[in-house]
Amino acid sequence: MEEKKDELKRLVLDQDTEPMVIDCPDEFIGQEKLIEKINILIERARPLNKALPHMLFIGEDGMGKETLAKFITKKMNSRITSVSSQSMSRAGDFIGLLTNLGDKDILFISEIEKFNRACIEFLLPAMSRYHIDFIVDKGPYAKNIEFTLKPFTLIATSSHLNKINKKLLPYFLINYNFEPYLDCQIGQIIQNKAKSNNLAIDLELLKDISQNSYGSPADVMTILNKAIIYANSFGIKVLNKEVIEETIKISGHQTIFDTKKIDRAISDEVRLKVWRRDEGKCVKCGCQEKLEYDHIIPVSKGGSNTERNIQLLCEKCNRSKSANI
Repeated sequence: MEEKKDELKRLVLDQDTEPMVIDCPDEFIGQEKLIEKINILIERARPLNKALPHMLFIGEDGMGKETLAKFITKKMNSRITSVSSQSMSRAGDFIGLLTNLGDKDILFISEIEKFNRACIEFLLPAMSRYHIDFIVDKGPYAKNIEFTLKPFTLIATSSHLNKINKKLLPYFLINYNFEPYLDCQIGQIIQNKAKSNNLAIDLELLKDISQNSYGSPADVMTILNKAIIYANSFGIKVLNKEVIEETIKISGHQTIFDTKKIDRAISDEVRLKVWRRDEGKCVKCGCQEKLEYDHIIPVSKGGSNTERNIQLLCEKCNRSKSANI
């Protein structure tokens, strides 16, 4: 039994899960309400040399959840280890990961709703007591091996709060549903990205992209990253609509100029108020994925673009409503 215990410890030490310091922007654009909360926690934690409480970020892919986790890591002068829930199929997968975390390190887990029950039961004591138990063998030969962990911060993400195991939720001090980004925020994100790659960006292009972003940097950043590769490959110094369209043509990426997903007559202010009022979910089914701004009374029938006439619907419920009008 002692040989098995020693072998387990060797496996833990040999696993390549060393956290790394990751570069990220000096400022995070958007999600001001969340940033305000995080700054309060950081201001309290740093003088005491304490780890931050665990956090849960809710939102679709491309909303900047991992970027924010890296930003927090930088402000805490710590390190981050990023893993996907799909790579953690067994409770034992956590041993090397958790035991290699340093004091105040960040553990970033994406799509935590996909964890199975065994992984969740293993993760709970790690979150609550910084402690894990691992059982070797079965029956009368079973032996419990205990590991004491260094205080760390778990930042988990999910696209749907209702799918997360309810046992996990009490251990997240911050549970935040990412809000849609304003056009000006999308524009600032684009400018910062271009500047970091020593590229200028045409103002008309900037305006056009921002207005077709649908409140999410996801599609914008995908095509922008491709355009940066294209520009750097051929010595282009300014990103304009022609460069974007050439990039789209070559890469086969669907152009963000083709379809406007949202009636631009709905102002940023109204969109944000509606999002907060409806708590970032479909008012009919509660879904938090593929949300759209819907006119309760269609514009064609005299409906206005005011907050009272706008609601959040998921794509499925919106299509169902449209079919019945």
